[in-house]
Amino acid sequence: MITVLTWMRAKPGMEPQLQEALERMVEAIAAQEPGVVRYSVHRARNAPGEFYLYEQYRDREAQRAHGETRHLAELRKELRRLTKGQREHTNLEVVAEAVHAIDEPVAAPLHAAPGFAAG
Repeated sequence: MITVLTWMRAKPGMEPQLQEALERMVEAIAAQEPGVVRYSVHRARNAPGEFYLYEQYRDREAQRAHGETRHLAELRKELRRLTKGQREHTNLEVVAEAVHAIDEPVAAPLHAAPGFAAG
């Protein structure tokens, strides 16, 4: 399994547009990329302009295929406009983990209410 953590900061005032672009990405992945095990978008509670992506791929082939998708190419264009290059990627290696089954399915994507509440 391949895991990537990505951090990005929206330009001031662009937070809603960035969140919408990331939600579209999640929808496209859910519909078209079975090799993506998990693709979670998170927003920092204490810094609503900061977003984190937690990406897990079945294998290198799935990660490569993801990198060649049209929806990722479109997202990259949006990110240049919405983040002004404020992004970092970290490849992670699992050293230990605990996983519990979820009793109820989680609806994807989860849409936040308009505006951002800090804290």
